[in-house]
Amino acid sequence: MSTLDNYLLIGSTDKTCKIFEFNKDTKSYKQIAHLHHSNEYIYATHIAKINGKYSFMFAGKDKNIYIVDSKGDIIKKLEGAHNGPICSLCSNDKYLISGSWDATAKIWDIKALEFVKTIEDSEFAHAVTACILSNGIIVASS
Repeated sequence: MSTLDNYLLIGSTDKTCKIFEFNKDTKSYKQIAHLHHSNEYIYATHIAKINGKYSFMFAGKDKNIYIVDSKGDIIKKLEGAHNGPICSLCSNDKYLISGSWDATAKIWDIKALEFVKTIEDSEFAHAVTACILSNGIIVASS
């Protein structure tokens, strides 16, 4: 589950994601999209603003990162992003970080949505969760 501003993104082992938008007048969330892009479990979600627009990201067992708009239309699919299921997604205004069961984290240029670098460590035994702090430092653990 991820939130940003008035949006909520939920991923599930039913292989779908749902996008909700908060209505300040009714003080409730309304579902605005139901996504069926993956044929596998969803383990990670993230919402970011890319080039001034909200982007909804999710990933999981199929090893791809899906990036969609608020209608659920695919902006980009990062195919084969990892060699194992993806279990974490995080970003700042420069980078998207993905962590995987393949014992790696990957850095992506968030604006170009292109691969930058793989983070590997002999201490990573299996699933890697990763995040990027407000000061730009990337933290990864396994």
